[in-house]
Amino acid sequence: MNEISTTPSIPPDDNPELSLARAYILSTGRHLFLTGRAGTGKTTFLRSLRETCPKRMVVTAPTGIAAINAGGVTLHSFFQLPLGPHLPGVEHEGTRRFRMSRAKIDMIRGMDLLVIDEISMVRADVLDAVDDVLRRYRDPRRPFGGVQLLMIGDLRQLPPIAQDAEWEVLKTAYETPYFFSSRALSLARPRYIELLRVYRQQEGRFLDLLNEIRDGRATPAVLDELNRRWNPSHVPADGEITLCTHNIQADRINTDRLAALPGPARAFRASVDGDFPESAYPLEPLLHFKAGAQVMFVKNDPNHRFHNGKLGRVAAVRADGLDVECPGEDEPIRVSPMRWDNCKYAVDADAGRIVETVEGSFTQLPLRLAWAITIHKSQGLTFDRAILDAGRAFAPGQVYVALSRCRTLEGLVLRTPLTASAVQTDPRVTDFHRRLADAIPTAETLRADALDQQRTLLENLFDFARLDALALRLANLLGENASALPGPLLAAGDAIRHAADRELEPVARRFLPQLAAYLRDNPDAEANAPLLDRLRKAAGWFTNLLQTGILSPLSSADWDVDNKALRKQLRETADRLDSEARTKTACFRSLAAPEGFRAAALLEARAAAILHRDALPPTPSRPHAPSPSSPSSPIDPAAIEHPDLVEQLRQWRRRTCEEKHLPAYIVFSQKTLYALASAMPADLASLQRIPGFGPRKTAQYGEAILSLISSYRSTLDPSTPAPAPSPTLF
Repeated sequence: MNEISTTPSIPPDDNPELSLARAYILSTGRHLFLTGRAGTGKTTFLRSLRETCPKRMVVTAPTGIAAINAGGVTLHSFFQLPLGPHLPGVEHEGTRRFRMSRAKIDMIRGMDLLVIDEISMVRADVLDAVDDVLRRYRDPRRPFGGVQLLMIGDLRQLPPIAQDAEWEVLKTAYETPYFFSSRALSLARPRYIELLRVYRQQEGRFLDLLNEIRDGRATPAVLDELNRRWNPSHVPADGEITLCTHNIQADRINTDRLAALPGPARAFRASVDGDFPESAYPLEPLLHFKAGAQVMFVKNDPNHRFHNGKLGRVAAVRADGLDVECPGEDEPIRVSPMRWDNCKYAVDADAGRIVETVEGSFTQLPLRLAWAITIHKSQGLTFDRAILDAGRAFAPGQVYVALSRCRTLEGLVLRTPLTASAVQTDPRVTDFHRRLADAIPTAETLRADALDQQRTLLENLFDFARLDALALRLANLLGENASALPGPLLAAGDAIRHAADRELEPVARRFLPQLAAYLRDNPDAEANAPLLDRLRKAAGWFTNLLQTGILSPLSSADWDVDNKALRKQLRETADRLDSEARTKTACFRSLAAPEGFRAAALLEARAAAILHRDALPPTPSRPHAPSPSSPSSPIDPAAIEHPDLVEQLRQWRRRTCEEKHLPAYIVFSQKTLYALASAMPADLASLQRIPGFGPRKTAQYGEAILSLISSYRSTLDPSTPAPAPSPTLF
């Protein structure tokens, strides 16, 4: 019976291409396309990277099945992309239905590495749609918002799907539907590494034939040699598996073979909990088995009794599962239902990391009937013996995928002969591979790209354009509504704008030429002693100014204004500015560490600051005054008189509005609230002199407000009697 493996053994230091790929991910920010023939260890590389890479990574794939297999999520679900074609610069009407949550935005801004598995199936327009989202929430000036992209796949295998109607739209903007036609990718200039060592096949001549098929050189001589394996009268033996091009073929073979076994079949129904899309089901929700059925495991056992792709035969059917005999094993494997999780990513604020969360589960026996499976489902598996029925091959690479599942040529039987038309290759893919020669990296380009990442990280750190723009937007919102806002809030806006526009941004802009000069002397920033010393000094100045000029005024300001629409705009802008300033502060603090600037440490600090954050509180309980040493405090943004009284008046107003079903400003505006707290009127006559309090409002609410103020005054000076209300107004 077949022995099937999905995890080729790859010596960690015995493969120069794999070592180079790992170094590129760990040491640079350069985008990378990792490709290679079937069986070269791409899946194993991704699994190892997930376990050992210190970067914040998100793993995605184009389809639900591929995402489940990769342990990630689909591109469309993570980036909330609408279905249908995407054209650069043209808004898809479906995008209006989606709104990114704050946690998802933080996740996008905090990740260092985006992995896209099975990149061959990703259309160019989908990759550009991902670029749009990343630019929107990260750096709009850089491809993919500055996040590093790792694309894994083999273009000689499964191609992207573009229906005729979709391609009619897309062909106006794209040369091909393949991912390499993406506009964003052409700007990103990714590196290209092809894994050369094949771990699945060790037979030299079979490898030569596979390479001829993969590279589109299927000469008559190559086809003749392969077609010597054609045997239309071959009777499937125990343990052989048939690979088909269509589901209907595989289903028919499995159904017929199951029916030929004696006795009734037992049904096993899956249990689905939570959010698990039907399109991502790893198995049929209803399975039928009999004793004697040939089956294949479709999941790895945590106790290592079986692995994905292992073949066996049902020895016994139990009420809650099956006993499966496998070749070379003394005892049957008792198989019970197992769970597949539909994972999504979330932020662990306490740890400051991106973590996976389980949104739903699919529980079923980890087995399928395996006299036949489709070529598509065979991807990633390895067979000792297989029957190939590829006479109806319909996609480029399909025959190559099927052939490359086999370890040896002798283990292959062809049910139908291979023809030149069945062995399809796409000339556009061949042309792309030819053009990749200039992108193949060397040790020298690795060094250059690592130094380029250092320089880029520092340039981005001293780029205050985003922070300055947010401070300007906040100041404009406050200025346009100044007549309705209290003075302390306007003062906070002025202080923030002054710090950003007059000090932080100009000083950082003047520092950039100095940075360039230091790097000309020694491009290795981590080993440039004069630069490290200069960065430490700069870090102290910027950290202090960000705290006193931006973060303190933001935390001190009371954003609970009366106008609901304005309140939302102010809070959103202030929250984004707060996040930007906190991120900058964390990065500058990493420069002040004893070892100085380290690219990895700065990435760690940046991601942790973005992910480990709290939004601005709805209303501060007590404002905190900025440091008197702040160079950016011409106006004291925290000059709020009697903040506890402000809060008591606000709570009284909230209760009153709830009882009477009134909007807050009808009782009194926020500007009036601060005037009340400042003046602390002692009688109705004084109260009526407060702007916003006329005779009618004084009659409605005066006694209650004066009582509240009197109680507060008594806490300041208990010996002072509460003033008696004046009766002359009534």
